[in-house]
Amino acid sequence: MGNEQEDKEMEMGSIVVEKVGGRSSVVHCFSRYPVKFIIPKKVGSSRTDVVWVYALNYGGGIVSGDQILCKFSVGDCCTMVLTTQGSTKVYKSVGSKCSKQLLEARVGSNALLAIIPDPVTCFSTARYYQKQVFNVSSNSNLVIVDWITSGRHESGEKWDFDLYRSINNIFLEDGEPLFLDTMSLEKEKIGCIHELVQDYQVIAMILLLGPKLQFVQNLVQDKVKGIMSEQLQHPSGALSHKRNEAGYFISKPSLMASCSVFGTKNQFGHIWLESFYKSIETRGRKTRNANFMISAHSNLYKPAMLYGTECWAAKGEHKNKLSVTEIKMLRWMSGHMRLDRIRNDDIRERVGVASILEKIVESRLRWFGHVRRRPTEHPVRKVDEMEDGQGVKGRGRPKKTIHEVVKRDPHVNGLSIDTINDRAQ
Repeated sequence: MGNEQEDKEMEMGSIVVEKVGGRSSVVHCFSRYPVKFIIPKKVGSSRTDVVWVYALNYGGGIVSGDQILCKFSVGDCCTMVLTTQGSTKVYKSVGSKCSKQLLEARVGSNALLAIIPDPVTCFSTARYYQKQVFNVSSNSNLVIVDWITSGRHESGEKWDFDLYRSINNIFLEDGEPLFLDTMSLEKEKIGCIHELVQDYQVIAMILLLGPKLQFVQNLVQDKVKGIMSEQLQHPSGALSHKRNEAGYFISKPSLMASCSVFGTKNQFGHIWLESFYKSIETRGRKTRNANFMISAHSNLYKPAMLYGTECWAAKGEHKNKLSVTEIKMLRWMSGHMRLDRIRNDDIRERVGVASILEKIVESRLRWFGHVRRRPTEHPVRKVDEMEDGQGVKGRGRPKKTIHEVVKRDPHVNGLSIDTINDRAQ
């Protein structure tokens, strides 16, 4: 009850679009200071069935401490477009006050909602937070454009704000997450934002969802692939390799673009991780910060690769794949390519990272010691001893059991089974 009352007090605007007489029409429109909606009566030709809404702020921007909540509902088979008449300016913050803008929208079956605002422009020391939550049907259509500029160039400001955080979440009717995205630029956590973004002036995301937009989705994917492949194929272009005193590095392209497909069945989590890892790689290449890349390798890449290896009787081909994947990461960290003809051992020595195969053996022995130190009547010991009675192994299964692999590990490392109870070793 308290949250509903708080949302009611924060609510600055709401619009409901339904079918009236066979056309998309506004059946409810409410706005109050500092938000105002302008809805033109005629948009395009008479055959155009769309509700066009302009959203604007009094004074042309958001003042420090403002909290704006807008709610939209687009009925079945309706179309609504929300845009602005100018960039959303976020003025300087007073103390630690943060300007907040929240948007909640429901998109009905076979309906289309397009959120196409002008970019957000944060002034120096500004703090801005926005969250957009969309609830859609399985055949809803959605267009979201979310972008931010570097600031006011005429005033000498370039990525000089303190905080910018933008969250976009899409959920199906049953509450299943369809898309979860967060972009955060915070000076306190990442230091100087200008050094991170460097010469780029705009960060933008375009999201397309729904069967009506399938043609546009395919067009955008082909366009992005064409842009990036063109940059990679021409050495004289934006991705050309140059050499300086520190060795090879990749110069910045004038445009960085990527395109990912998202959907149900946990695909969104995979896409988010893939995009996040790529952003880490990109940041490391830009900043040439070895400490950052080593930290990312230790805290992100390696735990993901080592997950579950304590009880894994890995085949030789599995070990080879892990080694190849790891050395690729280490080359990214050091800024070298295979064309530089630097040996893998030299790369590993430069970054000071132990082999992942050694870490697998280490984690396997650690877990083996934990299990063996348990009493014989403990459930984990009973389950561990069940493996001794296994019969014929299925096709594709490793020839050696985990017990056989573990018994070989102490011999390789100069240890013996008798040292299990001596944790100092």
